Amino acid sequence: MPGARRKTGPTETSPRPEVAPTPPALDTVGDWHLPTELRRFFRGRTSQTLLVRGAPGTGKTTLALTLLAGLRIPGFYVSTRVYYSELQEHYPWLAERLPEDHVVDAEALWPGAAGRKEYSSLIRQFTDLSPDSEEFGNLDRFLTLPPGVQEVFSRLPVEQRSALVIDSWDGLIEPYLGHPSEPLSAVHRLRVENALISVLTKANVHAILIRETPDFSGLEYLVHGVIELRRDDVEGMVLRELQYHKLRGVPLHSSSTLYSLDGARFTAIPRTYPRSDATAAEPFQVRENPPNGLSWGLAELDRTLGPLRANEPVLLELDPHVERTSLRPLTEFIVAQAIRSGWEVTTLADPPFSIGGFLAETERLIPRELLLEHLTSFTPPPLVTPGSPTPPATRKLIDQLKESITTKSAVGVVLTALEVAFGSRPEFIDAVNSLSSRVHERGGILLLIAPSSMPGLSEIAPAIRNHIRFFSHRRTTLMYGIRPSTPALAVLTSNLRGEAPGTWLLTIR
Repeated sequence: MPGARRKTGPTETSPRPEVAPTPPALDTVGDWHLPTELRRFFRGRTSQTLLVRGAPGTGKTTLALTLLAGLRIPGFYVSTRVYYSELQEHYPWLAERLPEDHVVDAEALWPGAAGRKEYSSLIRQFTDLSPDSEEFGNLDRFLTLPPGVQEVFSRLPVEQRSALVIDSWDGLIEPYLGHPSEPLSAVHRLRVENALISVLTKANVHAILIRETPDFSGLEYLVHGVIELRRDDVEGMVLRELQYHKLRGVPLHSSSTLYSLDGARFTAIPRTYPRSDATAAEPFQVRENPPNGLSWGLAELDRTLGPLRANEPVLLELDPHVERTSLRPLTEFIVAQAIRSGWEVTTLADPPFSIGGFLAETERLIPRELLLEHLTSFTPPPLVTPGSPTPPATRKLIDQLKESITTKSAVGVVLTALEVAFGSRPEFIDAVNSLSSRVHERGGILLLIAPSSMPGLSEIAPAIRNHIRFFSHRRTTLMYGIRPSTPALAVLTSNLRGEAPGTWLLTIR
């Protein structure tokens, strides 16, 4: 497409002068929710070269541009497939970090394989005649590089460290060398890649090279770091994972990191609540409720899952590897939102959710007087041996729960605490269905909490329209809607004694 792309010719044909690397400032790599390992990798005193490989659609360009913005130094971008206008459209946050003259259209500078071989041959002949072999060796390596790389080097600042993204190296070198089936193509490629790493190592430049294919190449031996982006389907959802293959000089405490591309930004998903980032948690504030429902008390849950809808029970299903106590901040937000909105709250808890502990933690969000006035908690009846008659206390409890369901009430039931109080499974299922029917008739919110392994869950779940599942993946708690279907959310919570509950939710797209 010679006439369709912006034409940019080389402005300088000599190699960029060699500059002694300057130590980076402590804040050289900004947060931008980048993985800790990559931030440490680019905080080294010397220039680093990172190879990013992965299949199409895994977010290689998004990661590279997020790094370019997060490095907080002049950034440059050599592209073989993306127009500057496309960068502006897909990454509007990048405009202030990447001006148009920092983007090189490499396709407009391709000389073709024949031109490259003739050019390289002349340089080698000239080098043989030179008395200063080191100087002309450096010149030979520089002039061996594709014109797009030569062009961007002519634009890099001489006295300041900069960052360079080549997107993609495959798309740049393959047309430059000719078809891979041509004789000596592999040898020529190795020579060019060695020249590239040599030039980058001597320059004061952090380089990020993107490969379009996930397969192994000889370039991995030459660079300082190699990572791979993967996209997998897990339980019908798209999950993305960054795998570390090599980060020279950086201790790797894990082999991979989950990430999201939500909002056209690369966001690493930490495994634990980031206490060092005070802005991560979403503070509690009373949110506007829908006309016929209740907000979760968290904007991200309302945005991704939709608010809690009245007249419909909601099932929260927990994978066995998810600790129920880690969800307490979520339930505390719901209780606070309901009471602050003038609703009544009723709970049927079990030992991990004792009313005393729940009151002590929830009063960090709302005054204790309001809790005592508007919160009712029932203690589950004693265990019943399977096959025994269901005691009257259990039937009375079900009647009390049903009476507590009104137009403006939120009722939370831990099903494991209820299931063991019945003598038979059919009676237990009938009781849960009767609670669901009462919500359909009267309105209000019914929140049912159950582990995936609970007997009878498969008979209850199909009749519930709002079914949300929590599961653990790579030691990270995730949640997503089964009915209706939603993207996954990473759930990071902090519930330390004496502090307000912290909740950080990250949508994974």
